[in-house]
Amino acid sequence: MRAFALPTFFTAILLIDRHLTPRARNFALFSALLLITTFIKPSFASAFFPALTFYLIAAPIPLRLKFFASFIPVAVLLLWQINVIYLTSDITQPDKIIFAPLSVWGLCSPNPFISLLMAIAFPLSLLIFRRKNSTALALSWCTYLAAASMLIFLAEEKRLKDGNFGWGYDIALQLLFLSSAIEWLKWAKDPTANRTSLWLTGLLFMWHVCSGIIYLIPILKGGPFLN
Repeated sequence: MRAFALPTFFTAILLIDRHLTPRARNFALFSALLLITTFIKPSFASAFFPALTFYLIAAPIPLRLKFFASFIPVAVLLLWQINVIYLTSDITQPDKIIFAPLSVWGLCSPNPFISLLMAIAFPLSLLIFRRKNSTALALSWCTYLAAASMLIFLAEEKRLKDGNFGWGYDIALQLLFLSSAIEWLKWAKDPTANRTSLWLTGLLFMWHVCSGIIYLIPILKGGPFLN
């Protein structure tokens, strides 16, 4: 899913910023990438779809219409997946989505809100100190907020411990970090940048990298993914 989620996201950015001409074939490419991603697993599309729709509110009407037209096949696929998984499953009692604030996150962390802030320390610091943001960074924040909201408030009743809404959050967090890292590199080349703020955010990024290495080493030794 990640292999298609990344090009889907950045194809949308290229279309919004008009680095790709807004022709029907380019929107067809975007629609096909999003359709493949959704067919593999609907997690990314379920967060990206509302995020992009919200972001496009201020976009020119012709651009909005072309994006919305490219959403149609994906919306049909999502409705079919919901019908198959939750409404007409072969299981005697199919699962259902419930409103369960922090129930999934609480299984993995004694303090979900602290964990949330720690997970986005670098992107959040960049958002605070770097006032000039790109389309990619803005859209990645929209996608992250949509995915995080789903993980915080929703769960599957029977498979609550599986945390399946975490898949969308995981990909959205990766997009947020990638967009933030690109923006940080642009900021570093700016001779007028506040060096204290720049290096503070850089140190937070390195803290994330070190934390990831510490987390990865036990896994490479055969340990569990979640402790």
